[in-house]
Amino acid sequence: MLRFGKITEYDPQKGLARVNFDDDEITSDWLPVTMPQTKDTKYSAPLDNDEHVCCLMDSNSENGVILGAIYSKTDTPLNGGQDVYCVEFKSGDRIEYNRNTRAYNIKIGTSEYKITQVGHTIKKGAESLKTILSDLMVALQAETHGSAVGPTTPPLNVATYVSLQARLGTLFEG
Repeated sequence: MLRFGKITEYDPQKGLARVNFDDDEITSDWLPVTMPQTKDTKYSAPLDNDEHVCCLMDSNSENGVILGAIYSKTDTPLNGGQDVYCVEFKSGDRIEYNRNTRAYNIKIGTSEYKITQVGHTIKKGAESLKTILSDLMVALQAETHGSAVGPTTPPLNVATYVSLQARLGTLFEG
């Protein structure tokens, strides 16, 4: 029998939860929670209290399994699109994978990490690691030192700095 209810307790160590069923307000015994894999590859996806779930139960609702969480009018799907796998946490932090573009995007607060086939982008607010490193390489190439007779010439190893800057350009995108 298919039943719907809300999580009242969750034991992440055992992968078990208790459910209060919507139709009769009876709380189940501890029920196993299904996961995509549990042997060599393992998943962890904790259920929150009051999470709306679907259960497959025996005819007496004494034994069963929690099939998973379901959307409601209040808790709606993320608008990620057909090709986007996404997890968004209560804090607003987000992990996305776009199977069409093969790009990962991770947002934690104001930090953003993007990984694609082209390269990587690492940002904190408006600052990006690529821009900071590029500015550093330009400064090193232009570096001169004062002496008793005036400024010195640019560094003798400026070609090395130019090469390093080009290599950085292949690692980072944007």
